[in-house]
Amino acid sequence: MHDSTYGISGRDTTFQNILQSAAGKLLSRIRKYDENSDPIQRNRLKLLYDIVTLEMEKVEIGRVDTYSGLSGPIKAVRDWGEPADSDLVAALRDAEGFFRQHYLQVGARENRAFH
Repeated sequence: MHDSTYGISGRDTTFQNILQSAAGKLLSRIRKYDENSDPIQRNRLKLLYDIVTLEMEKVEIGRVDTYSGLSGPIKAVRDWGEPADSDLVAALRDAEGFFRQHYLQVGARENRAFH
């Protein structure tokens, strides 16, 4: 249920769009995989898609404060053999980079100003 005490800002909308782009790349990749030829890789991509869409839903309801991050999934994708310069890895890194730049750094500045 949506808690009305949380709102969505312009940067949240941008972040949500970046996550949506990553989810789109994953969905496209999932659709290209034949279930019979590489079911393990297809299942990995489905799991990653679920993770990215869950994070996107958190942003959608204004709960960026519960964002879990994509560093672990990025590492997993690389461990599966995905090239570091692939569109998929780039999309995931874009999302994580945006979060770090626009939420973590802003939060750190706000905390320093508060104390």
